[in-house]
Amino acid sequence: MENFNDGKTLSNMDSLTNLPKSKYSVLAVVSLSLSCLSIFIGPLGYIPGIIFGHAARSECKRNPELMGGRTALAGLIIGYTCLVLTILIIALILFLTDITFHSFKITDPDSFLRFLEELRKFFSTIET
Repeated sequence: MENFNDGKTLSNMDSLTNLPKSKYSVLAVVSLSLSCLSIFIGPLGYIPGIIFGHAARSECKRNPELMGGRTALAGLIIGYTCLVLTILIIALILFLTDITFHSFKITDPDSFLRFLEELRKFFSTIET
């Protein structure tokens, strides 16, 4: 290859600015993209977005030349925010619709034992 600018080769240079190309973490971009898409695809977006965000942050810490730490952090923030919102929405729906297991009431001291008995009966019907 032909050498330019103090021994830097053409393949290492950005063709527009004649500056060395910077390496960017693909995992960070995937994390941010999936976390942003979670508005449309729900948990299929933010759960992998969180996983890829942690992987990208780890990758950027191991390789200081690699860029994308802030992008991965943005993906993590959006992903965890969507996770918390999903949990809050599910809790709100359960609270407002008063979904119970055959008159399972929290105020009753034996309610937890009845709840466990209902779960046992439910799982025993599935196994048979």
